Amino acid sequence: MNKDLKRTLLEKCKEMEIPMVGIASTERWERPPFLPWMSEEFYPQSIYPEAKSVIVIGLPVNLPALESAPSIHYSELYKTINILLDQYTYRLSNFLTEKGYPSIFIPRDGYGSGKVLLEKSSCLFFTPACSSPCRTREFRDK
Repeated sequence: MNKDLKRTLLEKCKEMEIPMVGIASTERWERPPFLPWMSEEFYPQSIYPEAKSVIVIGLPVNLPALESAPSIHYSELYKTINILLDQYTYRLSNFLTEKGYPSIFIPRDGYGSGKVLLEKSSCLFFTPACSSPCRTREFRDK
């Protein structure tokens, strides 16, 4: 991701009150930082072939609510954070697309069922309650 786009994106996240943002090149998936790594079907390029960057955002989980799990407090916090993550990444992908950088957002629980995570835990590549990815395709010339 070029420096101007990164700066613009980080400013937008700050404006949206998103406290945690990470950006990585899709090339990172070709050199896993640890093993076992996820299967190739979950690589960003497998989901969005033109992807060049992955943006991950995070929201804080209040420790008292987390420590109360399982409870209604934790359950509601979990639902609220996941709704916000989806809304933020949806808005960010639209923002980037409007700026000339086509992107898609991936819902924080982008699976039809939690069963797939039990059967194939390697596909869980971000913590659903804490982060949500957004994949982008950058253009060299606008």
